[in-house]
Amino acid sequence: MSEQVTFPKGGVHPFDFKSFTSGVPIRNAPIPALAVIPMQQHMGKPAQCLVSKDDLVREGMLIGQAQGVFSANIHSPIPGVVKEIHKIYLPTGIRSEAVAIELQGEFDRSGKDEPRLEWQGISGSDLLKNLADKGIVGLGGATFPTVLKYTIREGFQVEYFVVNGVECEPFLTADHRLMVEKSLEIIEGIRIVQQIMKPRQIIIGIEENKADAIAVMRENIVRAGLDFEVVALKVKYPQGDEKQLIKAVIGKEVPSGGLPLDIGAVVSNAGTMLAIYEAVVLDKPLIERVVTVSGSIIR
Repeated sequence: MSEQVTFPKGGVHPFDFKSFTSGVPIRNAPIPALAVIPMQQHMGKPAQCLVSKDDLVREGMLIGQAQGVFSANIHSPIPGVVKEIHKIYLPTGIRSEAVAIELQGEFDRSGKDEPRLEWQGISGSDLLKNLADKGIVGLGGATFPTVLKYTIREGFQVEYFVVNGVECEPFLTADHRLMVEKSLEIIEGIRIVQQIMKPRQIIIGIEENKADAIAVMRENIVRAGLDFEVVALKVKYPQGDEKQLIKAVIGKEVPSGGLPLDIGAVVSNAGTMLAIYEAVVLDKPLIERVVTVSGSIIR
């Protein structure tokens, strides 16, 4: 692929170990008998817990209320009863209030057909409110509240919306599998973002070691008659960092200490596009995500 590009300086080429899972279809993890839901699942202020011990909750029910725009709503991923509210330590070392829910009752949506909602006539501001209500945050790692990222400051214009499908870290293949298996949903999520921010150009960056994802995304974009550009990137770490990705696909550099919006760019992860699709089209809050479980010890 002669069009492959990358950021110009630095970078390393670690062995990626992706072959363990890159060809393995996504499958559901077992549903736990007890789910522990932290109120801090995002950058910013933790959500305020809305439930008490012995409360009954439904799948998708709001159990944590965002505290301002730099926060996010939290919803229950399972139906059940609240057994305990206590403090836990997160992998980041942060101590967070958490709700322990014992699985009981019937799921409202999991395993059932979900009706599609039409969004084309909804304003950008109402779409943003929907994303805030559903607790959507960036799924590339930073968990930045999406409504805050997509609320463009006065005087700024989004020239480039960049979808990050790089996933350059060793072992990880979650975004790869999403782009192969859920490309239509991801593309519709991108169209929803297009309606919110109205960027001049939409670019999807994917590294060349995901050739099947590149092919599927390009094919479905052409079929839909869209002018999104899929850019095949040379494999290099840390190309998934948004500043490196912008340099690779746009050729512009984010100023030191600045933000992508300073040069007219906004970057979001491919998994976030799926979450946006599910929030708007399926009326589904952010209660699950795809992760990679990998390594030589896995059987």
